[in-house]
Amino acid sequence: MKTKIIIAVIIFLVLGLVGCEKEWLDEKSDKSLVVPSSLEDFQKLLDYSSPVMNANFISLGETGADNYYLSDQTLQFALARNRNAYLWAKEIYEGQTEYDWNFAYQRVLYCNTVLDGLGKIAVDEKNTLLFENVKGSALFFRALTFYDVAQAFAPVYKQSSAATDPGIPLRLKADINEVSTRASVKETYEQIIADLKSAIDLLPLTQTYKTRPTKAAANGLLARVYLSMQDYSNAFTYADAALQLDQTLLDYNQLDFIGYNPFLPYNEEMVFYSELSYSDILYPDYFMVDSNLVKSYSANDLRFKAFFSQNTNGSYRYIGSYSPQYLFAGIANDELFLIHAECHARLGRVTESMNDLNTLMRKRFKSSSFVPFTSNSAEEALELVLQERRKELIFRGLRWTDLRRLNLDAAYANTLKRYYKGEFYELLPNSARYIYPIPEDVIAASGMKQNER
Repeated sequence: MKTKIIIAVIIFLVLGLVGCEKEWLDEKSDKSLVVPSSLEDFQKLLDYSSPVMNANFISLGETGADNYYLSDQTLQFALARNRNAYLWAKEIYEGQTEYDWNFAYQRVLYCNTVLDGLGKIAVDEKNTLLFENVKGSALFFRALTFYDVAQAFAPVYKQSSAATDPGIPLRLKADINEVSTRASVKETYEQIIADLKSAIDLLPLTQTYKTRPTKAAANGLLARVYLSMQDYSNAFTYADAALQLDQTLLDYNQLDFIGYNPFLPYNEEMVFYSELSYSDILYPDYFMVDSNLVKSYSANDLRFKAFFSQNTNGSYRYIGSYSPQYLFAGIANDELFLIHAECHARLGRVTESMNDLNTLMRKRFKSSSFVPFTSNSAEEALELVLQERRKELIFRGLRWTDLRRLNLDAAYANTLKRYYKGEFYELLPNSARYIYPIPEDVIAASGMKQNER
């Protein structure tokens, strides 16, 4: 019962995060509230996995990405926010509440509540491990959330302009009276990196649940962050650190393909569990996988069977999420091997890159017919790794970030195209529409600068 009251208090505080209405602040009576104060309380807050800590990660990027397409009928009846995001419209929300943003900063408030409260805890020999675990977890979740928000609402990281490009609000205290302002992109990523480096030192090697972060998860997330910054040396370092702790991969030759989804929840390849927010157009039964992407899988590639099921009209739906209900957005070792391999290739280490790629692909192709990938140059190795990354990490919430970073290189830039009711839509490389507008109510309450589209 106490846990429910504590969580209700935090939700109550979140409601004031955007508006900060003085009226309800004046009426609030602290005497009737149970405020989290113990390490056990703080752990319970961080374990509130759904709908806050491990669920409802931002789906706008996946909505705008090129993994899928929709029928006119499905799109016609979609929420305006989702239809507009799918078509890369200038205006997105049409007055609707942007729940992804709200859930993100609700998660940040939980983290800050924990981090502020830990300053009042006396640490001794008996509680040191729990204290470090709780603090490391709060820092991890805050970094993960800031990174998630930055992929949708801030420009792609460019070293030449990061110091002046507008980033996201970095709320670092559980003070709902603090007015949100936008940090720069440089400051945004510096905060994410600082939180994760601290988390790495604090988190344990193992956890009871996949919804709790580990040392490997923090290293893996930091590798993902550095990859998005095109810092391949650091991305390699942290992917390597994560893989030194755990290299477990699922062998798709051992999967049972009878049924809708061949993957068990919280499987051994998974390092950390989170999922994208629900969307009325990103539900697998509603969208169809891009036909060119489907054709890119060879006959002996077991991912085709694991990921797709054919519809009666000949199109394909996606069935291969590592999440039992929504789209998986967590960290798994396949992603870490691909980061490792890409960084090897970009740093000119061709043999090592192919070794990484083959370690993963042996678990994805029929063992009786697998032919190892080979390359004679760093450029060819990179091309192979990026092709397999595209096919491996489909519907993981990663494609939007990949498009943004790869568009910076003309060799990998991609123009996206859609059709709806006979009209043609396109998203050009490096378009301003790769940055979603900040919700209108947040702009009105804070006065922060809006993203130009």
